[in-house]
Amino acid sequence: MKSRNRFDGAHRGRTRAIWLGLAVCTVLGATSVLAAPYTYVFHYRLISGQGTATGSVTFDDSLLAPNTNPGTTCDLSLLYSLDLHMTGLPSSPSSTSFTKADLLEWRVQTDSNGRLVDINFFMQAACSSPTKVNTDGYGIEGVEPFKLEVFELDGAINLPTFQDQGPGIPALSTYGVAALALLVLIAGALLVARRLS
Repeated sequence: MKSRNRFDGAHRGRTRAIWLGLAVCTVLGATSVLAAPYTYVFHYRLISGQGTATGSVTFDDSLLAPNTNPGTTCDLSLLYSLDLHMTGLPSSPSSTSFTKADLLEWRVQTDSNGRLVDINFFMQAACSSPTKVNTDGYGIEGVEPFKLEVFELDGAINLPTFQDQGPGIPALSTYGVAALALLVLIAGALLVARRLS
């Protein structure tokens, strides 16, 4: 009878381990399939010229995988929105805004830890399209990682160049947080069940 109890206990332990493994695989698989929007808020400082820039960009969090480096891309499908506002420009109008619709290309790049090492936007001749400007006659062009220049087609001077401070490790997406919470819950439940048996 004693060996039977030992066998049942070992069997239950293996069963729990298998279920835990299946749950972890399911959660990880689901989070990789379910992409979520990730919003990055700009922290631009003025490098040269005159003006200020604020705003944010929202893109698919699958681009935060380690070593993402598609280079500049004309495919804007994973870029959900751009909301960039500039004020205090030396030209008229002195304020302007940029959205996803204004862009020709964009770039997002991460390092081996999934940290953003570049995010930038382009409106000068690219993707077989001529140089583009927004409704106020301004354009933006990424010139270095996190560095953005403003231009006008008539060559206005003293337009600003901004340098973004760059982010740390990005926060988990909504799905990532849910997956982590589920894993903690499953692990806790298995520990409680083990102590009760």
